[in-house]
Amino acid sequence: MWRRQGHIATQAVFNMDDDTTVDLGTLEFGFSIWKKHPDQVIGFFDRVIFWDTATGQYVYGYDAGVVAPEKYGIVIGKAWIASVELLQLAENDQDLLLMRMREFLHDPQREQKGCDDIAWNMFLHLRGAKPPIGLAGVRMDDIITWDGQKTTGYSAVSEADPDAWTRYRTHCIAGLLRVCGLQKPDLPPSPVQQYLVPAAAQPQTYGTWGQDDQL
Repeated sequence: MWRRQGHIATQAVFNMDDDTTVDLGTLEFGFSIWKKHPDQVIGFFDRVIFWDTATGQYVYGYDAGVVAPEKYGIVIGKAWIASVELLQLAENDQDLLLMRMREFLHDPQREQKGCDDIAWNMFLHLRGAKPPIGLAGVRMDDIITWDGQKTTGYSAVSEADPDAWTRYRTHCIAGLLRVCGLQKPDLPPSPVQQYLVPAAAQPQTYGTWGQDDQL
């Protein structure tokens, strides 16, 4: 879950996994969308949680076009932008739900690595945040070392055994539902509102941001 690392002098925060990159043009486009919707999270890589009739459980997936009787949208994951005000919701040590989520995610005996993004989406929605906005058409690249290996994070794990990673994510959903006392995910329906990243924003570009455009 979100933890402030120091004083934040800006109105928004951009967060990105340490094993991926987003080109500058896409980041600037995402920031322009956030300025129009500052009370919503802008996600660069939206995903879906859906009811899998074959297994009788809620499953995590990447394809928002999946056909299922229940589909819920999440966007907080590899990269996202959110206002400082929204992030402050996760700094209230008097919030019992937040405390239960932290205990589940960061139990030193069996830390639930890789569940934080699902928890973030659930927590903000349960605390009355507006549904998030997703960006469609984002190209995200993994950071590769000189010998062709993924540097860190969960990309290497998920690609090494995609089925095991999907099962683990399903375990995360079940655990968070139990922690929140829910029978089904309390999340916005999928697909969430989306903006298509213009093709012109995709190539790597470099430039300077004005004072009004600082994250």
